[in-house]
Amino acid sequence: MELTTRGDRRFPAIGATLGAMKNHLGNPPRATAARPFRVLIADDSRVVQRYLGLGLGLIPGAELAGRAFNTEDALCRVRKMRPDLLVLDIEMPSTSGLAVLKAIPFDEARPLIFVLTLHASPVLARHCLALGADRFFGKDNDLPELLNAIADYAAQPPSRLFPSGLAHDGTFPSLHPAAD
Repeated sequence: MELTTRGDRRFPAIGATLGAMKNHLGNPPRATAARPFRVLIADDSRVVQRYLGLGLGLIPGAELAGRAFNTEDALCRVRKMRPDLLVLDIEMPSTSGLAVLKAIPFDEARPLIFVLTLHASPVLARHCLALGADRFFGKDNDLPELLNAIADYAAQPPSRLFPSGLAHDGTFPSLHPAAD
């Protein structure tokens, strides 16, 4: 699939971001010695799904495990596929992505969860992080940071990147609720 830098009128940063990543990274070989990590994208926008898939293709070790276009499918795929990373949209058909955050148990099998939403606000970010999201990104202008965070994850050892309780100076907040 050819990389385009045209973007989309709803998400203009997407095309420019992927073009910049491709220029910066070139066409990196797939990581062979490192353990690949599996990413599940749960977003009802086919445009966002496509561009995130293209972005993952530029990150060594990243493997697109699957796609979900609604919350029920997202939760089912998380349980069946057990991805290492879930990119989760909050506003999707049927119910909110918040329901997915609440339904995924806090255990060793819980994937790293990066929330991506068109309706970013500090209040929603704090709420998502309190429910167990590891990072929060706005679709309108945080796409470069999302792809950089995924690339950072690719560079780490196979253990969980952001363990619960570790202070991250506000950049990678960990606000997991204490287990009862």
